Amino acid sequence: MTREEKNLEKLLKVAAATSDERRRHVANLEAALASAQTSRDWLKQTASAESNAVLSAENPNLYSLQSYMGGVEEKSRALDATCERLTREIDDARAELADAFREVKKIEHLLEVRRKTAQKNKSRRATAQSTEMATRGVR
Repeated sequence: MTREEKNLEKLLKVAAATSDERRRHVANLEAALASAQTSRDWLKQTASAESNAVLSAENPNLYSLQSYMGGVEEKSRALDATCERLTREIDDARAELADAFREVKKIEHLLEVRRKTAQKNKSRRATAQSTEMATRGVR
């Protein structure tokens, strides 16, 4: 293996590690988005149940419910903003992952081309050597 091939192998390892790191980052962001969406859904269900419970009470405390629902609305907006931010981050991270994957494929292609070229050169040298030996033997 030539020095150039060894260097390409090292680059391939680095590129593969970068690609794996980006893949894990995307997975973490997707998990965070799923968690935020679950929290938002849970908040809405809980608020609806609480509202129904207060309104069905004999003496509903509407002031308390109004205050509670204001807090729920604020929390819901914050969760919506988090979901939007995470969605944008996921899109960016996926683009970075695609770039890293393309880099891995480029290096793999370079290595394959180098190996094929080296094999062809080796075959040519062997053919030339055997031809030279055959011509020496004929003389």
